[in-house]
Parts: sequence; structure tokens; C-alpha cells
Amino acid sequence: MNEDAAYLLSRARQERARGNTCEDNAVALVHLQFAEEYERRARRFGAFAEQPRSPGEQARSLPFPIIRN
Repeated sequence: MNEDAAYLLSRARQERARGNTCEDNAVALVHLQFAEEYERRARRFGAFAEQPRSPGEQARSLPFPIIRN
């Protein structure tokens, strides 16, 4: 992960924490929207490219069918 993506993810975590602890619902919503925007921008830098795939996704990408008994 590059430096820009790491920064954006850090800011997203901070904004999400603020939104989750904020007592004013309108302000909390703004913090959560900021968090989503930071995460969206981090995705553009490839921040989530290395996520492990689920077993189902791995099975669908196999070059041969899975035979179940």
C-alpha cells in the first residue's frame, strides 16, 4: 500500500470513530460520509486490492469445475 492510500485509510478510521461517538446525529452523519469518501479515494490508490478472497470466490476462479459427491 502506498503512502497516500495509508493516509486516506487513517483519516477514514478517524472520521468513522468520530461519527460513531458523536452525540449529534447530523454531525455524526457528516463524519461517516467523510469516512466513506476517504475510503473511496483510498480504493483509487489500490488500498483494498490485497484483500483475501472468500473460499467461494476462490472456487469460482478455478480453471476446472468442483465436483461434489
